[in-house]
Amino acid sequence: MTKKHFVQLVEIISNNIRYDGYNDYGIRYDNFINELIKVCKETNPLFNEKVFRNAIKLKTLKKVRGIHPPDEKPIFLAYKRDDKLEEE
Repeated sequence: MTKKHFVQLVEIISNNIRYDGYNDYGIRYDNFINELIKVCKETNPLFNEKVFRNAIKLKTLKKVRGIHPPDEKPIFLAYKRDDKLEEE
């Protein structure tokens, strides 16, 4: 990632943070994910949105509910080349 990408990430995060009171912050989840995906697609035309969104769902399920689906794929497989998922 270049400095440009980090600047874009900072913008996405700062645009989607909300203040909920004393030392309590939240994030506008849908907007955050949509803007993040937009940057990923602009950065890499081979970015696979569906795989990325599924990876987020799996990680969230694991964290919140302790669920470990057997077909879980790591998030670094969100980029593909020649229709095959590859590790970066």
